[in-house]
Formats: sequence, C-alpha cells, structure tokens
Amino acid sequence: MPPKPGGMYRHYYGKRFYMPAFLGNAIVILIVIALVAISLREIIKSHKAGGCSSCGGSCSCGGSCSTSKGAEKGVLSKGKGAVRTVVKIDGMMCPMCEAHINEALRKLSGVKKVKSSHTKGEAVIYSEDLLSEVEIAAVLKETGYEYKGVL
Repeated sequence: MPPKPGGMYRHYYGKRFYMPAFLGNAIVILIVIALVAISLREIIKSHKAGGCSSCGGSCSCGGSCSTSKGAEKGVLSKGKGAVRTVVKIDGMMCPMCEAHINEALRKLSGVKKVKSSHTKGEAVIYSEDLLSEVEIAAVLKETGYEYKGVL
C-alpha cells in the first residue's frame, strides 16, 4: 500500500500505521518550546541571584557591568610561607569576571594563587611577600574593576 500524500507509514512493533506529516513537525516544535522555556527560567534565576545584567554571565565587559557594594573590614595573614591577602572588589558579576581578575592578579610578582568570588565581591591572594595595595589597585583598574580595599 503506497503512503498517503503528505504523510508516511511508520512501523510500531511489527504493525504499520499512518502518521501525518504535521505530527512530526508538531513534536519538534514542542521540544523547541520546552528548551526555550528551560533556558528562560535559568536566565531569570541567574538575574534574581545577582547575575550579570548586561552580559548574561558571558562577561566580556571587563567589569563595566557593576553594582555598588560597600567595602568591609579586612584581614592580612601570613602562614605556611605564604601571605594571604583578601581584597574587596567592585564590579564582578559572573564567573568570567572572576577569571579576568584571577588572570590579572596572578601577573603580580610573588603571587602563588588567586581565588575570586563574584558572589562575595572579593579575591583571596596567596603570595610570597606582602603585596602593595597600590599595585593591586592599578592591576584591577587596568582590568576594569574597582579596588575597594584590603579585608
């Protein structure tokens, strides 16, 4: 039996049945709508959690998408041969911002490790010696972020 125009026969457990062409298209459209809805939900959730409003989290803005957060009291400590410096930074809005900051701060002399947090608005720097606040501020300004002080 030849297929009807605009559709085709399918096999299901050994039985043939007719499936109209629009049914396949409808299934594809429903899948696309579901994927778009899931993506929108994640974007909205990210923005409610303080996500980057101008770049959506794929930050190439260099920190120009900033919100103003106040500086808090700071801590400098030395232990196990490394100096731990916690720096308050304004302008980090997403994980890409953290990566930009980490890369820039690692270029300072004597820096061993850097760990930034856009949710806390701070970076923890482990170095061989005490770092100059002027150098830290200059590096952050050059990268497009605002130095708020040492915690």
